[in-house]
Amino acid sequence: MERLEAKQVKGHTYYYYSKWAWVDNRCRRVWQKYLGKLEDIVAAVHGGGPAPVSAEVFQWGLSQALWQEAARAELVEQIDRHCPKRRQGLTTGQYLAIAAINRAISPRSKRSMWDWFCQTVLRRHLPAASPAALNSQRFWDHMDAVKPEVATAIWKDLIKDVVQREGIDLSSICYDGTNFYTFLDTLNTRCSLAV
Repeated sequence: MERLEAKQVKGHTYYYYSKWAWVDNRCRRVWQKYLGKLEDIVAAVHGGGPAPVSAEVFQWGLSQALWQEAARAELVEQIDRHCPKRRQGLTTGQYLAIAAINRAISPRSKRSMWDWFCQTVLRRHLPAASPAALNSQRFWDHMDAVKPEVATAIWKDLIKDVVQREGIDLSSICYDGTNFYTFLDTLNTRCSLAV
């Protein structure tokens, strides 16, 4: 939980932005940032005071929502169960979750994955990630561990869990092929899909 705190020191009120969490079955402050006096905060909001030297901009909402859905589906655990590896660095499931979330938000090449990743809330969830860990070769190494038969097994497990968790009734599933694009009405002779 994050909150704004006011502290009295020698008759002056100072404000802090702090994060609290359960530690050893007690709520404790795990992080805080000094904001200043009320006048300092008002001046900062209205643009008064010196210009900041630097700023960090993070994308929080969408990456957090997608990470929560991946956690809810136990995506990382499902992948890691089928693609075990030594306890060293990020797991195969974590690499694939990062890649999937990136594709949903802001598709990047594997080479520039760190540039995107470090601006998201995913840094909090995966503190072991680093520029070296998220280079393109590490992604390809982990993606090579997912053979076609393994991908099929992961997919089946994920679908089975989603159907169970969401209570999806499969008794009336149908297929609508009206949007199936076959090139039938063109002079395209290269496409053999409809044959």
